[in-house]
Amino acid sequence: MRMRDRLLTWSAVALWTASAALAQGMGAGRGMGQAGNWQGMRLGRLATLLNLTDSQKIAAQAIFDDAQNTIAPLLPVVRQAKQALRDAEKTATSDQQLQALLPLAGKVAQAMAPIMGTRAQAQAKFYALLTQDQKDKLGQLRGLMRPGVRVGFRRSR
Repeated sequence: MRMRDRLLTWSAVALWTASAALAQGMGAGRGMGQAGNWQGMRLGRLATLLNLTDSQKIAAQAIFDDAQNTIAPLLPVVRQAKQALRDAEKTATSDQQLQALLPLAGKVAQAMAPIMGTRAQAQAKFYALLTQDQKDKLGQLRGLMRPGVRVGFRRSR
């Protein structure tokens, strides 16, 4: 594997890790300041990897800030739904109690739906800002992060 490919692979891993950390930052017990900080780090990493122009960086920051402002008031509902599910998981022993977990999981999914939609809209707006070369590079990075794709060094034969 060429050095450029290794660098691209590790950059994709770093980007994926930052995305996962951002998602965890929005979970129970985390402050919005931390989530916003991860978002800024993620955007900084994307700006470097995709070689974004200053105007693209400003527009992308505005897009993701708007999304974050839309998402922030929805997070307490998600936290409550997740906590109710976790609490029920701890006490469920009978089949009836286990079946009661399904509607609670549905409430978590229902609470997450507007957040996922807002994130998808922000990603689409960001994607529209990119040049074709940047879109191609982003596609390569996302391809490296797909489940089932092995990331790392191959052994020489």
